[in-house]
Amino acid sequence: MIGPIRGSNHSISYQGGRAMRQITPALLVLLASAMIALPIAFRRSASSSPCSIAEAIEIAEKKGLAWTTSPVGKATRRIIISDRPLGEEEAALVSVAIPRPGAVSCYLAWNCATVHYDPMNSAFWGKMFLHGDPVVIEALTGSSSCER
Repeated sequence: MIGPIRGSNHSISYQGGRAMRQITPALLVLLASAMIALPIAFRRSASSSPCSIAEAIEIAEKKGLAWTTSPVGKATRRIIISDRPLGEEEAALVSVAIPRPGAVSCYLAWNCATVHYDPMNSAFWGKMFLHGDPVVIEALTGSSSCER
């Protein structure tokens, strides 16, 4: 207890000093942890949510998946990502209309992509629209069809 305030008959009770000294290190540890964890979390989410075909290719390769274009070698707004390398004829059969086992069409999302959305066989992934085998979609995005 601190003595009376001048010109007053009131006393002030102060007991929070020890509690504050105990809380301060815990708050510093929490703040330091957040400062370390947040950039890692943002980097992880950014790397797993591509904004371009080039980024989708990079992520697919890092995850051990194959990719191609159809027709092979032609620049396009779509790539085909698969669990194994596909020949040109196999790649030509992959479409947004019919899911093919082991393969996914990966498009830059466009305005009417939602027309083709099927919760069991497609997902929006960053700025990409994926349609095809749910196993390959899960390998790319890290989420199953029940989580999308």
